[in-house]
Amino acid sequence: MGFRILKAPERSLREGDRIDYQIRILGLPLRWRTLITEWDEGHAFADFQEKGPYRHWLHRHTFTEVGNEVVMHDRVDYELPLGIPGRIFGGAFVRRQIRKIFDYREGAIGSFLARN
Repeated sequence: MGFRILKAPERSLREGDRIDYQIRILGLPLRWRTLITEWDEGHAFADFQEKGPYRHWLHRHTFTEVGNEVVMHDRVDYELPLGIPGRIFGGAFVRRQIRKIFDYREGAIGSFLARN
């Protein structure tokens, strides 16, 4: 998706921060802005789309210690634009894109942890 962070705080994130991104959908550049609506250091955070491709987007990340490991869980609640036509024509595409994003992140985190 050509995901790039354009603007973000130059410190640790906290509730109320905004992050500007650029993504590509079908090769077309698109701006996306999220607001950090929840920040519980080391346990959870949530980002809400203020501007972007979705009618609604809320992504909650949680981290839970299980023995000597940390389990990361994501929940994404989203709604596509254009109502029923958006769901019919874009639903499967968006589900595949979201799956690719999380598959990529899982691999990247695994590679990072293997090196450290």
